Amino acid sequence: MPIIHVARFTHDIDRRDTYPRTADESAANGPAYDLLLHTGVTAATVTRAFDIARRVNVEPHEVLLSCGAITPQHYVEALAAHLDITALRPGRPPLAPTDILDGTRMGPAALADVIRDRRARGRIVALATPEVIDSLEGSDARGARLNNAVKGLRRLDPDLSAAGPIRLWQLAALLALVGLAIGGVAIAPAATRAALMLIVGVPFLFVVWFRLVVLATLVFGGPPVHGRGQRRRIDDSELPHYAVMVPMFREAAVLPDLVEALSKLDYPAAKLDCMLVLEAADRETIAVARA
Repeated sequence: MPIIHVARFTHDIDRRDTYPRTADESAANGPAYDLLLHTGVTAATVTRAFDIARRVNVEPHEVLLSCGAITPQHYVEALAAHLDITALRPGRPPLAPTDILDGTRMGPAALADVIRDRRARGRIVALATPEVIDSLEGSDARGARLNNAVKGLRRLDPDLSAAGPIRLWQLAALLALVGLAIGGVAIAPAATRAALMLIVGVPFLFVVWFRLVVLATLVFGGPPVHGRGQRRRIDDSELPHYAVMVPMFREAAVLPDLVEALSKLDYPAAKLDCMLVLEAADRETIAVARA
């Protein structure tokens, strides 16, 4: 089941070619500033990325990756050269047993500490993008990751998972409902059928109500975010990271409109990861997504 990251949002960082910068920015921002310059990005873009990163409270490279100013592969290769280690490329497996780290997962300083610790223990370390790491993993590793994705939360914190075991009262209630349904069909089939249809229709009623509320908000506008007694707009630095997973099947025709809508979400791009989850057999939708 392919998962394709499709959202590349604009931060307006390339539209400010004359963005003001001082002569000592390299010293002020540390080695990460010089590193990002070696990715082929202009100094104005790097400066703007640092500005956004401070405001949003993320790493500068996350800003550049989220808006498409650099590709993950180019960034990882520049980072590897900066840290004097190997960067793996697609289709080129490591030549020796190697600890492969995701070069995009953390900032350069934190990653350098991890590499230093691994090397101190005699390990060989290389960097790669998540896509390259996925391609190198065997079926056992992918199976373990899938198992962790499905059951990890239940093991880590059962109270937060909906996958907990059925409790005794839940089982008793379920059996009672089944018994009532069977008894109702035997005694009053018409009334039972009407009652079951009503019960099944209740969830759809809430869906319709939710859509009506959304439509009313779009037509009449939501409450203002400023002013006395009104909602306060949350600062970008306080917002959490979000992953939006959109499952699709045979929906190639609506995919371009969907991506355009996702690209207009009012949320910091470096804190938002939009993914299309597609069936492996749905080659048409996959082709449109990759295009």
